[in-house]
Amino acid sequence: MTKGLIPTADVDGQRWSPTVVLAAMARAEEIHDAIGTLPDIGATRAAQLLAERFGVPVAAEAMTELDRIGHIERTGSYKGHTLYDGLTLEHFIDRAALDRARHNGRLLEHHAADRHLSIRDSDFTPLTRGNWPRPATHVHSRWQPRRSAPAMPLFASATLKCSWPTLRSQ
Repeated sequence: MTKGLIPTADVDGQRWSPTVVLAAMARAEEIHDAIGTLPDIGATRAAQLLAERFGVPVAAEAMTELDRIGHIERTGSYKGHTLYDGLTLEHFIDRAALDRARHNGRLLEHHAADRHLSIRDSDFTPLTRGNWPRPATHVHSRWQPRRSAPAMPLFASATLKCSWPTLRSQ
């Protein structure tokens, strides 16, 4: 209904008349092709689907990166979790984009991020205090109470593209 393929209820605004139902049934194949067979799904299930299709491990973080680079769009949320477009996922075949997203979408904790940049921890810590790089998300650490808000920052590897001379100038 949101794509205009099926009209809104025409009898008292609550149900469809037999003529509308018959017309929709006659266009069933067209409607099926337009909406696909895959519903909008979350990052974990979308990553599993792509992993099965391409035969490579895909982390849920790759979905965020695929959205960021414009290959698979977010369609909404359910219970605070992002949903990705099922029709786009159903037709997604770009292995090169998936490989880039798998690499650039990796989330790294503090020490992995400084190793990624090939700098010392003592050089990375002051940078994070200066709001570079910005964390992609925060998660619970092993030592943190579950009732408190997630406090451990994770950095997307795509945002950690910088040379040491550039970093020193900040």
